[in-house]
Amino acid sequence: MKAMFKKAVLCTAILGAGLGVAHAEVKVGFLGTLSGPSAANGRDQLDGFRLALEQLGGKLGGVDAQLVVEDDQMKPDAALTGATRLLEREKVDVVVGLTFTHVLMALQAKIAATDVPFIGTISGPSPTAGAQCKPNL
Repeated sequence: MKAMFKKAVLCTAILGAGLGVAHAEVKVGFLGTLSGPSAANGRDQLDGFRLALEQLGGKLGGVDAQLVVEDDQMKPDAALTGATRLLEREKVDVVVGLTFTHVLMALQAKIAATDVPFIGTISGPSPTAGAQCKPNL
């Protein structure tokens, strides 16, 4: 949990630095595995991020932060639905989480179709650093 917390704090600092200047509030979408047999991984991610927000007084980069949560159920189709909700209905400024590689890979077309940053706090498959690299991932 301690390593997860450190990673969440680092992501928080990056998000705050990159998004705080242009917005009065930053809207963060969390998309991760929160149900099913592997839910503990996503819950740890979310708990770490929430703890970081709490310790930062609910702010990222000095601006108020709102967290919107979607469960990908460890299923690519559910992840696509959740990502669509976060981007189109909630209009988030950034998406964090992305617990499992197969889910992240299923989101490649969705990520490429937007300029919203996606930060995988666990998953980091090698194709996304090569041929499938996206400037916002």
